[in-house]
Amino acid sequence: MANCPISRAILGVENCFRDLFGSFPEGEAILKITDDGKGMQWIQSSPDWASVSHALRVRIDGMVTTCKRFISVVHTSGIVSDKVESWQALVLGSLALCIRELLPIRDSSRNPFLPLIEELTTNTSLPLPPFNPPCNSNIPFADFLVQLFAELALSLMKLASFMIKHQQFRREKPTEKFTQFNGENQAAVVRLKAWCDRIRGCTSSNGSDSRTALPLPEKQITGASTHKYQSIPAHFSRHFQGREGYFTTIDLTFTTSAKRPALVSLYGLPGIGKTQLAMRYCKSRATQYDIILWTEADTAIKIQEALSKHAVNLKLPGAEARRDNDTWLLVYDNLDDVQILRKFWPEKGKGHIVVTSRNPYTASFRACASINVLPLNMEESIKLFYNEIGRSQLPPQNPKIEKLLGDWKGVPLAINQMSSFITRVQMDLDKFVKLYSKSAPQLLQKANLYDEYPHSVASAFATEQLQEEPKAILHAMCFFDPDRIPCEVIQSSFDMDMEDEEPGFNSIVCEWDYLESLEVLIKMSLLTKFENEMSIHRLVQDVVYLFMSKDERQKGFDAVLTVLGQNFPTGTEIPSPDEENLVVASIVWPLAGILFENNRITEALPLLLKSLRIREKLLPPNDPVLGNTYYSIGIFYMEDNQLEKSLEYNLKALEVRQKCDNPDEGPLAFTYGNLGLNYRRMGQLDEASRCMEKSEELWRRSYGTDSDRYAICMYYLGNLRLDQGRIAEARQCHQTSFDIYCKILRHNFKTGLCWHKMATFYRLEDDFCNAESYARKALSIFEKCFDPVPRLARSTYLLSEVLRDNGRICEADEVREEAERLRRGITTLQYEEESSPEAFERLVPYFLR
Repeated sequence: MANCPISRAILGVENCFRDLFGSFPEGEAILKITDDGKGMQWIQSSPDWASVSHALRVRIDGMVTTCKRFISVVHTSGIVSDKVESWQALVLGSLALCIRELLPIRDSSRNPFLPLIEELTTNTSLPLPPFNPPCNSNIPFADFLVQLFAELALSLMKLASFMIKHQQFRREKPTEKFTQFNGENQAAVVRLKAWCDRIRGCTSSNGSDSRTALPLPEKQITGASTHKYQSIPAHFSRHFQGREGYFTTIDLTFTTSAKRPALVSLYGLPGIGKTQLAMRYCKSRATQYDIILWTEADTAIKIQEALSKHAVNLKLPGAEARRDNDTWLLVYDNLDDVQILRKFWPEKGKGHIVVTSRNPYTASFRACASINVLPLNMEESIKLFYNEIGRSQLPPQNPKIEKLLGDWKGVPLAINQMSSFITRVQMDLDKFVKLYSKSAPQLLQKANLYDEYPHSVASAFATEQLQEEPKAILHAMCFFDPDRIPCEVIQSSFDMDMEDEEPGFNSIVCEWDYLESLEVLIKMSLLTKFENEMSIHRLVQDVVYLFMSKDERQKGFDAVLTVLGQNFPTGTEIPSPDEENLVVASIVWPLAGILFENNRITEALPLLLKSLRIREKLLPPNDPVLGNTYYSIGIFYMEDNQLEKSLEYNLKALEVRQKCDNPDEGPLAFTYGNLGLNYRRMGQLDEASRCMEKSEELWRRSYGTDSDRYAICMYYLGNLRLDQGRIAEARQCHQTSFDIYCKILRHNFKTGLCWHKMATFYRLEDDFCNAESYARKALSIFEKCFDPVPRLARSTYLLSEVLRDNGRICEADEVREEAERLRRGITTLQYEEESSPEAFERLVPYFLR
């Protein structure tokens, strides 16, 4: 029963809450959040909730559910008197406040607070009621439990308070204060784990598994069988990371479900670790079951063979693993066909079933709980990678490796396969980074023949097995924001009058085929649908894009651009400035960027101006997103030769960025660089030089001299020095840019631009051999890029000029004709018919020449 010291301890926590949030406008409302339903309702009332991705919603649900279970443990233990009001809100309300504060951070992968909240909540996982009374009245588990409660509540309060005071949400680099607070948070996590361990130690006399936090239900500690038969596969991943929270969810489901047998389904993306999770669960819970049966379940024949083998080993007739007094766990691994499960469903017994499947529809069949297995977070990815390559002690931060891990987006299969390759060939990490930059498709297709898992990263997604229609839909999905694919916007393209509107998605599939294709892709966990949005894992998006042909890329891109254009009108009317339009504006923006890079200015600029008008109405005047919008439109106007307009928007961008709290030097560097380009076009070279030099200083100070941002800055500065007649300085600037790009982005189109530029210098120096070699290298890079024809035509023309200068006239004429042929094939922009170096130069945006 509750006692005075415990009540006083909880009252002390409440006093801390009032000290921290007494002046907070919604402090009293938070103290009314006494259950998870009220907490989610308050979180969802945030204006930022509408733009939250499906993946983040799942993670939020997991945190809230974990705290709900913890509150249930505290309540059932009886340590808190019914006279103590609103004590649940000290945890649930503080958690809700933390979550509300992180919602404005649109990109969850760069959200510094999300992993802090997850660490605090997931480390309080305890088994749930019903409980037996402790077998020893002197066991102090009640004291430990209230200490755990206080530690969790206070830690969440401190985190919420820090988030309110320090909202540098969009900074790419953590502040010193954040680093200090993160250390304090980690110390709190250690204390939480320690209290949990003490609680688990209270029940050792029950003879239960050491994992148990509180006394187990009677039905689980009586009548145990002496028979043991367990068939758990031996091919564990050597370095299992994370996932402990899933164990708690499975335990809870099996403990509380009234169904028998109780079933838990693990579903998710291929390679996400469903099978490894099931194996680890079996291993960690082996002492709780008399029988554990593992069956490969992708076909009925495999299940029949496995169950027959188990029946023989158990000395049972037929293929049924049934003993009425035995506790058993049955695993159906890789089960995607629900009809198979119907044939092999146990009808009775004290058993539990775990199913792994990529198919969420199969996962819902007779399941007490369907668990979507999510990717690893960055910390878990780093630990897994370095453990797999044999480095148990984590080295200092390596930005290049962390960028690769970011590209693999927490998929254990990708991390395992790549680390296995590094280990097998004993490759240095820097060399692997270079190899991956130029040979990613080959590495993603390479399976580990020394592992039980038969697939490469690419083949695991099984996209080559797709029919034409689902494959076309998947191709188009590569051009959306992966976390926010608007279902209604896509569906609307099938409702358009085809005589009046340009076809969108109905240019690649009909409506029926689209709906059937969605079902196929969702079954394969390649797409996830949640209410009116879909999402696609970024690694799936990257892999699919890598293996698309140029025609497939163009077709998918045009379909997405058309359907968004239909739903985001570019006329004079302004859509009502609501959150939905703000979301659509953010989806349109990257597509406009692709249009711009491919010189389709007239299509891109109206979309951006419409986005700007919405953002100006909805965003505060010092919002960095607004500054980015002004900045980008300034570039577009510059390319459209409206230089005064361009200068106007660039100066607006500078004003916004200087108003930002603790302005980030990166965006400021971008803005000064853009102003330099603008002044250069206007002929004001001294002013251009001042801005460019300021940009170079900011990039060097904030990102160092080996980043792609510093490289593009030196590229721009080199072009300015050419205009100023300072040829030696210009060549040095371009050499610096060339060296950086060749080191970090060997096959990027900007690297191709550097090869082209260096070819022009060699031509000026009459070094025609190197000039030809560099021009041909630029062509080889452009051929692999999206919509490459304008750049190919420009570099082919340069090659013809080099050959002509070298006296190879006939060959030069043939290459010149090829350049003309390429230019005639351009459909994405208007061009001049004149055959001159200047006309071919204008095929590429000014700032990229």
